Amino acid sequence: MAAETPRADGVARAPGGPAGPHAEATEVWPRDGVIRIVGGVHGFGAPADGWTLESRARERQRDPSLGGRVRSRLQNRLRAVPRVLAHPVDVVDGRFEAVIDIRRLTPPHRGMTEHWDLFLVRRAGAERRTLRVGRWLDEMPGKKSIVTFPAQSPDRPPGTSVRPYFTSADALAIRARRKSDK
Repeated sequence: MAAETPRADGVARAPGGPAGPHAEATEVWPRDGVIRIVGGVHGFGAPADGWTLESRARERQRDPSLGGRVRSRLQNRLRAVPRVLAHPVDVVDGRFEAVIDIRRLTPPHRGMTEHWDLFLVRRAGAERRTLRVGRWLDEMPGKKSIVTFPAQSPDRPPGTSVRPYFTSADALAIRARRKSDK
């Protein structure tokens, strides 16, 4: 097993892992129209309430101006798709389980690809804690070129595939691709 490096706060981390608290994905199950993610919260006490899993689209960053929002809505064919989606998650004794419906991640236009980064988020009153979801505490850095998950296709629209993957930093993300008609 890779040697863990102790930090000043007493939390150990594997070389190349995140520098702080994170959500360690130990199981990723893409099947039956959902992606099920199971893991643990590391470096942060994990109360059971107030958690959601957020998927954040890299390609569709909301424009801060009113004109930009109107233009974006028109470009998205008036389909109100938020750039951040919340998914249900259960946290018990520092372990989490989340389920993502792949139909929610479908790109709005043919020929479009979207990448969704995943975060475990806890809100308690005014406090908000965000933890990146990934896999860092194993002996396998560079999972992007090693681990491949199966793609799934939602019923609608046709020609769409959704597949989880690891980024070059071993964080977990999801790629949703909609084929063009050509």
